[in-house]
Amino acid sequence: MARIRVLLAAMPTILSDIVQAVAAEAPDLEIVGHVGPEADLDAAVDAFVADVVVTTTTRTHPAVCERLLFKHPRLRVLSLMEGARIGTMDRLVPHRTVVNDIAPGELIDAILGIGRFS
Repeated sequence: MARIRVLLAAMPTILSDIVQAVAAEAPDLEIVGHVGPEADLDAAVDAFVADVVVTTTTRTHPAVCERLLFKHPRLRVLSLMEGARIGTMDRLVPHRTVVNDIAPGELIDAILGIGRFS
């Protein structure tokens, strides 16, 4: 199995050290690089061929995640909140819904994204 390539971006040293220590214990993870707060994340993802970007919530507001995911649809962005033990994982996930009955109401619901079907 290929290792997951992790790029650390604009993180305080202590948080970066924690992520590196965790990754060192996980044989499927590889820290491929570190970039500072002024780095161009799009270019860094390309340069390091990253699968995951780990950063802080102060760096990845929704517009940054949206731009990264648009350009790199397989990328995952883990945003950790400084000073807390929480974060968010952003990624594009294909979603398929089965339309069980091709009737007018169900077709309209499917097109509108309303789920009366499974």
